[in-house]
Formats: sequence, structure tokens, C-alpha cells
Amino acid sequence: MQLFKKFFKDTNGTIALTFGVAAVPIVMAMGVALDYVQASQLQAKFLMAADNAGLAAASSDASDDAALNKIVKDYLKKNGALTGNFPPPTVKVVTLDNGNLKISLNTNMSTSMMRIVGQNSIKVSATSIVSREYGDMDVALVLDNTGSMGGRKLSTLKKASKELVNTLRDSKGRDSEIRFGLVPFADYVNIGMKNRNASWADIDPDSTKRVRKTRWARKVIKRYNCRWKTRYYYRDGKRKSYRYKQCQYRYGPRYRQTYWQTTNVRWYGCVGSRNYPWNTRDERPSLKIPGIMNRSCARPLTEMTADKNKIVREIDAMTDNGATYIPAGLMWGWRVVSGEEPFANNSSGSSSGNNNNGNFTTGGSKTSHQRAIVLMTDGENTVSPTYPDHRGGSKTRADMLTSQICQNIKDSGEKITVYTVAFEVSDTSTRSMLRSCATSPSHFFNADNSAELSSSFQKIAKSLALLRIAQ
Repeated sequence: MQLFKKFFKDTNGTIALTFGVAAVPIVMAMGVALDYVQASQLQAKFLMAADNAGLAAASSDASDDAALNKIVKDYLKKNGALTGNFPPPTVKVVTLDNGNLKISLNTNMSTSMMRIVGQNSIKVSATSIVSREYGDMDVALVLDNTGSMGGRKLSTLKKASKELVNTLRDSKGRDSEIRFGLVPFADYVNIGMKNRNASWADIDPDSTKRVRKTRWARKVIKRYNCRWKTRYYYRDGKRKSYRYKQCQYRYGPRYRQTYWQTTNVRWYGCVGSRNYPWNTRDERPSLKIPGIMNRSCARPLTEMTADKNKIVREIDAMTDNGATYIPAGLMWGWRVVSGEEPFANNSSGSSSGNNNNGNFTTGGSKTSHQRAIVLMTDGENTVSPTYPDHRGGSKTRADMLTSQICQNIKDSGEKITVYTVAFEVSDTSTRSMLRSCATSPSHFFNADNSAELSSSFQKIAKSLALLRIAQ
């Protein structure tokens, strides 16, 4: 401004004439620069919009270019990228040979000052390429193996789980490391006989006790009036029955009988809960996890492994039995994926390859490493902790513990993504609990039938993709 004031005050004709002549190209240059700045800003807007729209399309279920084009255009429209002081851009989405997506936006922006020299528009274009490869990842599959999962349900779960594993393994990046853990659960979790003497486990030794006892007995002389009867009972919310024969008996005189009573105490791999609140936290391994004696439970959990065939075999070997206690499965899924005790020697983020068992060896770190838990159940909590056993019947207490574990995972700072799947769950409070447990509402899936369960697992696989902007 001071410069212009000097020009206005100067009465020298030569200076005024020089300024007048020079002002025209100066103003023209400023106008041209303004047109190019606006074009540059529009290009930056297009590029950001193309990146985000490409990520949205790549993470969708769409597979053909027409469907991908629609997703991209809808995204751009909702986010205002197709409107402004310019003609609507042409949008093109192409799937490249390597599976990546190429998104292109092109338009001609009208000029202002450049019109004077005959250029009415500037071509503005932006291109984004989104990679669909999977990066380094640990995924813990926490799967309901309760009695109500028998038959069709379990078969569907096995199929959907194996499809998820295959999708992730077959689509991972060339240099990526991906591992899976498996936690079948019911009212308890089986940690495997190999962990009996682990430093973090508190398991009594097996024992056999024989005691000589005496009792009064009577010998049956006659059995008569026999008839078959049916008895009904409920297990894990499902009505079951069995038939038995009921008779009347005639007995002889009483006599004293001496016999040996043998009591066997055996451990079959099942573990219970530490006292509250440590049954909701993945810390303090010095507070040992108690074993449950004389109790059978689901298949042993599988620690993180890169051996896809091993995980597939363990999924196929799952069987249905027992009641539902979601906190047991969720806690062990957290322990398996965290890389801390009790499975610290199997920690994630290695860079030195695989050992002979298909497990990653320690010795490095991966900055892009992802961790995820996929929790699937077909019903509400039917048992609750009585410490260390799970023999209670309070759904309210079990739901509270489930929600608290979910929140503790989110608050842990370990950046574990939690997916939850409700499979034919009719109880609205359980569905609400699972929705809140997930990392976000979009990480919760409600599957009302077998087809929707398979679809949910495939959506999870795509969501787990480490989508990135390749260009």
C-alpha cells in the first residue's frame, strides 16, 4: 500500500506512464495466478475425495467395476465433492490386474482472468490408487461351542470361520505376517494339558483316594410293574429329554455291607475365574488362574500361529457342549491376542520369520501390526461365576462382567479391534450388550440365519484389510 501511495503522489509523468504500462501485465499475472491457485485447490479437494471414496469402495462387498463406481459416486455426492463452481467431474473406477482400485476424477474449471487471453477453462484431474492387501495382523477367533450350537449352527460356524481364515491368508500382502488364535468357549475354556505346570496356572495334582466304608443294604427280591417314562430338562436354554424305566421293588431283610469308595480327582484342561476384578483384566499374571477339577469342556484353545492348516483343523474339531459364559471366552481371546502373559513368548510383531511350528519367533517390531478379536455367540449368558467355578445362574452379573471386559479392552491402549457377532440371538439385551462391546456399532453384526453369519464373517475379513493409498 505504501508503494501505491508513492505512485499516486508522484507528479512525474514518466513514472506514472511506466506504472500505467506495467500495471496491465501485473494485474494479468495476478489473475492468472489466482486461476491456477483455485485449480490447485480443486485438485487437492478431488484427490482427498478420491482417496476416501476409494477406501470406502475397497472395503465394501462390491466386486465388479459397475458396483464400485456406484459406491464411489454415492460417497462423493454425500461429501459434496461433485458440486461447486465447476462442471460435475467425470468419475471412473477400474480394478487393476493386481486387485488394487484406481479412482479418477476429471473436470474443466472455468477461468476468470485467463479468459482475456482466450483460455476459458483449466483441466483439473486427480487419480488415487487404493491397495487392497492385508498387512501384519493377529486375529483371535472366540467362538461359542455351547450345547445350543449343535448340528446346523456349528456346521455353519465352522464353514464361515474357515472362509474368514482363507480370505485373510489368501489376500495378505507379500511381506505381511498374519496369525490366528482360536478360543472355543462354553461355561469354561480349555487351556490345554500342556499348560498344567505353567507359572500363571494354579492346578491341583490328580489324585485317587480309596476309603473303606460300611452301609446298610437290602437285596432286591422282585421287580414288578415296570413302565417307560420321559424326563425333560433344559441345557443352555434348549429343552431336551431322555427315557428311563421305572419299576417297583420288593426287598429282603437289611444287612451290613462293607465296600471300598474310590474318589478320582482329575484335571481335563478347564480353567475358571480369578476373583473380581482380576477376572476382567489382562494383568497381574502372578495372581494365578485356577484350574477346575473333574470338569470337561470345549476343545483346547490354540495360541497365535501362522499355520493356516492348523487353525482349520482345530476349527473342524470343535464340538458342542455346556452352558454359555461369554466372559470366559472373551478374557481368553484377549489373553491370546495381547502378546502379554500368559502367552508372552508368542508375542506379536516379530520380524525374524516363522519357526517349525508356524509360530512367529520374537526379535523385532512391526509398526503397522493389527490386533483383532472376533467374538461370536448364539445366545445369552446362562451361568455366572461362583469363584473359581461358574455355577451361578445370574445373567445380570455375567452380562455386567462381559461389558466390563469389553470396556477394559478398549481402555487398555493395546488398540485391539473387537468384532461381535450375534447368531440367531433372540434376547434383545444380549444383542445390545454385544453391540456396545464392539469397537463401534459398525463392528457389530446381527446374523438371523446361516447365510447372514457367513456374510458377516466375510464383511469382517474385508474390514480387517489394511487398506492404504498406494498412489
